[in-house]
Amino acid sequence: MTQTASPYFAPASAIPSSWLYESFRIANEREREHPGQIKLHVGEPAFGPPDSVAKEFADAVQEGRARYIDVQGLPELRERLAEKLDTVNRIDTEPGRLFVSPGSCQGLSALMRCLAGSGAEILMPEIHWPVHLQQALLAGFRPVFYKLDEHFAPDPESIRQVATPATRVLLLN
Repeated sequence: MTQTASPYFAPASAIPSSWLYESFRIANEREREHPGQIKLHVGEPAFGPPDSVAKEFADAVQEGRARYIDVQGLPELRERLAEKLDTVNRIDTEPGRLFVSPGSCQGLSALMRCLAGSGAEILMPEIHWPVHLQQALLAGFRPVFYKLDEHFAPDPESIRQVATPATRVLLLN
């Protein structure tokens, strides 16, 4: 995979390309050539939403509820999440401290941009989702990799060995 320099945003030029994007391209190309193939490269279901969800979505559009919302997410959802965190997880928090994102990539990108700083390190598993590395680099982190055990769980001793005073984030995946 070739890397092209961005004339507009220099930090993007330092981000390594990912096999993930190539797998999307190949899978989509093969699907066009051979319709009906099952793509196993991502967790995207081969079926649509339940009828009840599709109906609720259509109703929301018809009723004018398909508009921009609070940037933190629907207030009602954040209230319910705060209640769940309190009653189930025993975490006391306010809805105003919660942010709902359209997906983990968007949420983690925003969070990493907030936490990065000059010389900041992020500890990442040596086997990781490639997007996490790209997000970390784009945010300005210096990635440091820790080992996983034989069950692919984080190895606490490896984490202790690579952590430094510059460590700002420990990414568990």
